[in-house]
Amino acid sequence: MKYHNLIACLILFIFYGTACTSSTSLEEQTLAFSHIVDLSHVIAPDMPQQPGESRTQILLPHIQDGPQALYLSLPSATYLNIPRAKSSDITLDHMSPRNLILPAVVLDMRDPAGNDPAYLLTISEIRAWERRHGRIPADSMVILNTGWDNRWDRPDEYLNLDANEVPQVPGFSSAAIEFLTQKRRVSGLGSDTPNIGGSVSHADKPAVSHLPAEQLVLENLTNLEQLPPTGTNLVISGMKIQSGYGSPVSVLAFVP
Repeated sequence: MKYHNLIACLILFIFYGTACTSSTSLEEQTLAFSHIVDLSHVIAPDMPQQPGESRTQILLPHIQDGPQALYLSLPSATYLNIPRAKSSDITLDHMSPRNLILPAVVLDMRDPAGNDPAYLLTISEIRAWERRHGRIPADSMVILNTGWDNRWDRPDEYLNLDANEVPQVPGFSSAAIEFLTQKRRVSGLGSDTPNIGGSVSHADKPAVSHLPAEQLVLENLTNLEQLPPTGTNLVISGMKIQSGYGSPVSVLAFVP
């Protein structure tokens, strides 16, 4: 366990420039875990890209003398969104690292959602999950596992565009999002699809911009089947984009 604690401290230092110090309690210094799962997709030129997004480019100029320059043109990949709100000026460059380390709750809905692009998580399904695993804690990240990430290597199937080039994918219903953000006071929602609210053509579909201010939204996650329903802690590392509301991210899950 001491070895794992040291790894956790090192990761926090690499991602955020902060280290564990003797001035904080043991609970604040460490993340207890048995193994780590990477929930991020590999960024590659042939990954799924929604209509209107620029093509992924990764350019590594060969320079004989001096450092090499790296140029990236990135669409979504595994992505973090922060809803815009007139009452809040929180953007990526103003977020505290503490807001990007949080416990995860995983709702495994692969059976009803895996092959149903019209599937939307309901409040009754959330309550049924709570009867088995306990009440969803406040300030947690609720992740919906639909199994949709199995399509990632087949971009056409992953995006599942309709005739109007609108992705048809499973997600959270508006009622479920309201319940989780207002009644359970969670800090974030995530899924293994390109849109947490499901198909944007759904009359029921909520826009990310309508979520509460400072709510975190993770999209295009993967490897969710490796996570237990509760007990996991997430570390989210993205780009500190000035005045930005979204960024490609690396998401690591510390599994107990």
